[in-house]
Parts: sequence; C-alpha cells; structure tokens
Amino acid sequence: MSLLPSVEQELMRVARAPAGGSSARITMPRPRLSGAVLAVAVSVVALMIGAGFLVALHGARGGPAAPQTPPPAAGRHAFPGAPRPARGRFTQHGVFICQRRERNRYLPHAAGCVSSVLRADLTGDGQKDLVILYADLGFRRTAGGWGVEGFTLEVVRPGGAITRKSVQADPFPSVTRVGNINGVPGDELVLHTEDISSGDGYRVYTEHAGRLRDVSPLPLFAGGDSADKEGFACTPPPRRRFVVRVMSLLGATIDGRWRWTVFTFRWQPSGVKLRRVSRRTFVRRGLPGRSTMAAGGGCGRAVGAGTS
Repeated sequence: MSLLPSVEQELMRVARAPAGGSSARITMPRPRLSGAVLAVAVSVVALMIGAGFLVALHGARGGPAAPQTPPPAAGRHAFPGAPRPARGRFTQHGVFICQRRERNRYLPHAAGCVSSVLRADLTGDGQKDLVILYADLGFRRTAGGWGVEGFTLEVVRPGGAITRKSVQADPFPSVTRVGNINGVPGDELVLHTEDISSGDGYRVYTEHAGRLRDVSPLPLFAGGDSADKEGFACTPPPRRRFVVRVMSLLGATIDGRWRWTVFTFRWQPSGVKLRRVSRRTFVRRGLPGRSTMAAGGGCGRAVGAGTS
C-alpha cells in the first residue's frame, strides 16, 4: 500500500487548522549577524551622522559658514581698542619725557603719552566721537623715555575718519570740560594748556566743516597770584555769551582795592567766531571771590584727566 495519500491528508489538515488553535507550528531559524558585519554597520551609521553635520556647517547654499563678529557695543565701548591714558614725567633736568605707545589703530606711530580719552558729540549728529589728546615724540631719547615735540588733539568719527589739530601747551595738556557752549549743535572742548604761577591757561576748541578750530577769544587764564586774578565763564543759549574777567590789585593788601575789567563776547551764528559786545572797567574793594576766578564756569561738564 502506498503512503502518499496519508501524507497528503495530513498536510491538508495542518494547512486548514487555525493559526492560534494548533500547537503544531513551523519555527524558522533567525539569522545571526557575525561580528564583522556588525562593525561595518556601525561605521556606516557614523559616516552618515558626520556627513549631515558637515552639510549643516556649509549652510543651505553650500558655501562655508561666515564667522559672526558681534558689532561694537554702544556708549563708552563704541570704539573697541581705544588707548588708555598714560602720563609722562619730568627728568631730574626738568625735561618732560614719555614712553612710546604700543601700536594702536587710533594713534600714529610717533604717539607718546596720552592725557585724555573720552567720548563726545562734536558734530551734533547724535553720534559719539572718540577724543584723544596725546604727545608727539621726537628723536631725542633720554634715560627712561623720549623727548616731546608737541601735542595733538585727535577726533575719530564712528565711520573711521580722523581729524587732528596741533596744540601748543606746556607741559602737558588735558581736556577739562565738554559741552555745547556756542549754541550750534555739537560739543566744544575746553583744554588746560598751561600751568604757571600766575594762573592756569586754557583754550577752547570746536569742530567746524570737518576741522578743529581754536575759538578762544583771548588768552584765557584762571586763578592767579596775590596781585592778579583772572577767570572766564560761559552763558548758555539763547544768550550765548562768553565772559572773561581780569582783576588787578591796586592797594597794598589783597583786602584793598581791585581794578576789574570784564570782557563780554557773543558767539556768531557759525559758532566759530566771537564778537566782543562790551568791555567794562570798575574798581571794587575786597579780594575777588572764587566764582569770579572760575576755569570755564558754565562751559560744559567737568571731565578731568583720563577717560570719561
């Protein structure tokens, strides 16, 4: 008897049985990955992640990512890298010397010690300019420094333009006041330029048509000795006056009589020239008060030496 019909019947019975109702199942062996195949798969995944990272760096257009440099902050940090004040000194022989400054984007190579570094709106456009007052070094080198040939007042605009003006001073000038004193938009600078026994000397500078101009109406002094006193002051807009006072002792003591001479000037519309409008002379008894010997009273805010 042949066994083929019996085998065919058994196969048909298994095929028709429900999948979950029969305990007879055909189990297929699961393939196992060898160690070499697993290592290759891990390497492929790592390469794909690295490629995606490089694509992100190159940007959507395929070019290299440009470095992002933050713009300079406003206010006192609007001129990054501005020099710091550094004063000079006198030698034992009375020669004023400075050290040569390190390279700086705002200073020429022959710049020496710096007395003033500050921000001010000299043009009146609402933007702060960088103001630097520094010494010009010559070729005379002594023990401990370089001889000074002169001084320069420099203004650096936010766009990079630089304006310079030579300043006659002895021994070392500095900016003492900043403010609008001529009624034209923009600040003026009051510089301390001389230091002598009969009073400190000053000059007033303004910016006009891209140039720095000395607009001092007279040789300006403040203070003085026992027999002579001087001072100057500013009257704010709309009067726009500039007043210079000169006082000389007439008696034998400071409590005696003093001759006063008061010059009054008015700013012209350009803000560059002053026109004298009066000159008064009179005699007054008693030592002049400190307010009459002011060094630029009302001529802007006092800033002193250094950075403001």
